[in-house]
Amino acid sequence: MRENNQRQNPFVLAPVLMLPILVFLGIASVIIGKPLEKNISYIIATFLFLFVFIMPIVFYFRLRGGKWLSSCFASISFRSVVFSVSAALLMMAHSVAYRSFTLGDFFDYRIYTIYGVPFSLDVESFGAFIGVFFVGGVVPALLEGVFFRGIFMHEYRFGGVVLSIFMSSALYAMMGMDFISFPLYFLNGIMLSAVVFLTKNLFCSVLTHLIYILFVMLGEKYLLFLAIETETRGVMLFLLFGAWLTIAIFFFDAAEKILRKYGENEQPKPIGLSKRNCFRVCYDILFVPMLWIDIFCFSIISILHLFF
Repeated sequence: MRENNQRQNPFVLAPVLMLPILVFLGIASVIIGKPLEKNISYIIATFLFLFVFIMPIVFYFRLRGGKWLSSCFASISFRSVVFSVSAALLMMAHSVAYRSFTLGDFFDYRIYTIYGVPFSLDVESFGAFIGVFFVGGVVPALLEGVFFRGIFMHEYRFGGVVLSIFMSSALYAMMGMDFISFPLYFLNGIMLSAVVFLTKNLFCSVLTHLIYILFVMLGEKYLLFLAIETETRGVMLFLLFGAWLTIAIFFFDAAEKILRKYGENEQPKPIGLSKRNCFRVCYDILFVPMLWIDIFCFSIISILHLFF
């Protein structure tokens, strides 16, 4: 019997899992025009998000098993928590800077958008805000942590640390459902993936994400107002750059200490990528047909958002 020597591409599954999530949530984001502001709409949105994410996650667990999760839940140290908070602060700084330059007067602080689905932040009670935060913050942070920072980083691990973080962040950025949000989602994805890689714990990434979302819902509008107004724009941008630089120094210092600690404990090195295999790995990643279908669907949804 002739042996089949055809090499299998190890990067196929992630784009396949991404497609149904992108399609279902993309269609929902186009259909839902007005911001959701009633309790029943929060419940429906919660079940929608859970259903769309959990089905691919269950399929993945049945296909791959769950042994890989043991590497995603190391013990949480005080240093890990501090690093997670510094990552959240850095995300806040570049979020305000990016939105002030790209959105300007078009930014509506009364609306919080997740997966292209708008939620009204113009609530009249604390209970209503908790509802928005739960469906727009807690649920997505948990699901995205498992999906993008758990499953996808694990699937792209043979591409090395840099490519696994890059690809999981690029696919995550498509969840913004529009071209303007893509760079911000991509940068946030890199930060959240870096938190998982350095802390070895998905919960740290979820903590970082929740702190950032809480800021976007409550505090970002005030900083954006100061950054957009002509009288305070120059001073605010100068202060924002100073704050970003300070937090970045603290962030990289904390990252360096964590890496130094891993080196002292002689923990196994992550999978690297030799220069010899770099071209082949990049070819395998980029020439997966389903990846380009994902990109095509994202482009169509983003174009539709320009007109609806």
